Amino acid sequence: MKDMARIGAFCFPGTGHINPFTALARSLQQRGHTVVIFGIADIEASVRAAGVEFCLIGKSDYPLGTLKNWTNA
Repeated sequence: MKDMARIGAFCFPGTGHINPFTALARSLQQRGHTVVIFGIADIEASVRAAGVEFCLIGKSDYPLGTLKNWTNA
């Protein structure tokens, strides 16, 4: 059996980035790869709901709610 990859990627926290990226991640998972998306707290629920592993970055610098603050600026 061919060795499968463990792929990690950073994703910009916009819906137009998260949705296609999680679709790509699921496609890679179906082929046997492991995918981890690194991102801020605001995207964690969306990534996990898509069935993709998530790794939180910038916890103290970008707490939950940061994205809303960015879009209201």
